[in-house]
Amino acid sequence: MSDDHSNRRVTPAGRSRLVAGLLIFGCVVAVQLIRFQFGGDPNVPVPQEPIPVPAVAPTQTDTTEPSDSPAPTSPQDAVSSEPQERQPATAVLTELPGGTLQSPAGLLYERGSAEGHRLDHVLRHSEDMPSRPIHGVFDGGRDEIVAVIDEAWQKAQTRGPPTAVTEQQGDRTVYTVDLERRIGYIGGRAGQRQNHPPARHLKLVLEDRSVITAYPLVP
Repeated sequence: MSDDHSNRRVTPAGRSRLVAGLLIFGCVVAVQLIRFQFGGDPNVPVPQEPIPVPAVAPTQTDTTEPSDSPAPTSPQDAVSSEPQERQPATAVLTELPGGTLQSPAGLLYERGSAEGHRLDHVLRHSEDMPSRPIHGVFDGGRDEIVAVIDEAWQKAQTRGPPTAVTEQQGDRTVYTVDLERRIGYIGGRAGQRQNHPPARHLKLVLEDRSVITAYPLVP
């Protein structure tokens, strides 16, 4: 006598239904366990934990409007673009035999005058003498004074009036030259009364190339 149940085979469709049933049963059991964990009441819905949302940095909108103006320059470029005040030139004298001194332009400062040397006579105009009626005073020291005298003489060779006016007084040539900038001021009693006005002209007296005197003035 054969056993019908032992010879019955499980078809593929039946196997699928069995697996599905087991999965459903497992899900139901799992849900019940979760509900029990959160309060023991199967009717209480399982709380849902909020899903963290990553923070997104706000995007910045470029509100800068295009400009046709040039890029700002550095402090160094701004300074260089402005007109610079002219720095005083200096001149080194060359000593010749007999105590004569020669300037770079070829002017000679020789022994003579009440001071003993023509250069010393010119350098009296490096500072004010308030007791004198009027006294032209150079800006700067010896080297700057020699340089500006050279500049005036060279300018007188190439320029005429009104920049450079030349007069002949016997053996002496007198130049009145506009240097077109301040080279000193007017001192003495007259300069003090006028609050020491600036001077841009130079009076130069020569015998050939020997300097007799030189000083700032206001014509």
